[in-house]
Amino acid sequence: MADAVHPEQDERDLILIADHITIDYEVLAQRHGRSPAERIMSQVMGRKQTIHAVKDVSFVLRRGDALGLIGSNGSGKSSLVRVLAGLQRPTRGAVWATSTPSMLAMSGVLMPDLSGARNIRLGLLALGMTPDEVSELYPKVIEVTGLRESIHLPVRTYSSGMRARLKFGIATARAPEILLVDEALGTGDSRFRAAAEARLAEIQSNAGAVIVVNHNANTIAETTKTCIWLEKGDIRAVGPTADVLPQYEEYLGTHRRG
Repeated sequence: MADAVHPEQDERDLILIADHITIDYEVLAQRHGRSPAERIMSQVMGRKQTIHAVKDVSFVLRRGDALGLIGSNGSGKSSLVRVLAGLQRPTRGAVWATSTPSMLAMSGVLMPDLSGARNIRLGLLALGMTPDEVSELYPKVIEVTGLRESIHLPVRTYSSGMRARLKFGIATARAPEILLVDEALGTGDSRFRAAAEARLAEIQSNAGAVIVVNHNANTIAETTKTCIWLEKGDIRAVGPTADVLPQYEEYLGTHRRG
């Protein structure tokens, strides 16, 4: 398979291969009935319709890569990332990786009635770390989150941005070989974004690789070197981030004017 992100003469080790990934969903095409009974019958008897979320997508990831995956809402980004993380099977195609990718998503689970500090310790234990490793990494997680003043408050009192920072700190406490970051860097202030970008760079320098999934061009520009633009399930462009983003932004501008 051709290397979609780097030229074939790149001798760095392959770390992940996405081979002709296709993801289809079957849904019921419902009609709005006048009565509750008609609406229920429409849900039960509606005609099945196939939604092509991702269409025959192939690319490779090499050690040290920071790959951006960009596209407007509904482009298929999150579906593709779930397949890469092993959370769902593709309709067709396959993923090969040297280790199971670690997925950081906004939907990560936190215990709302426990403090941020307690969530950090439990989260690190859930990742398979020993109590000694938890004690060693705990200060670093707090530093990345920037939540020193709020770390002992219940998570239910946190804003959405604070919760995202806490999830990021926990997920990246130990550098995984492959990290998938799904829309997690669009929140928080500039200080947190700087800390997050530094942590992603550190993961890369330790021979890992990062895929950053976002619809925000600025986030992709600040955190990645190469980029795939996915739109309506198709790869529209792939290459250096500086080359792909102008095409994406032009597309967005044209559709806003339309």
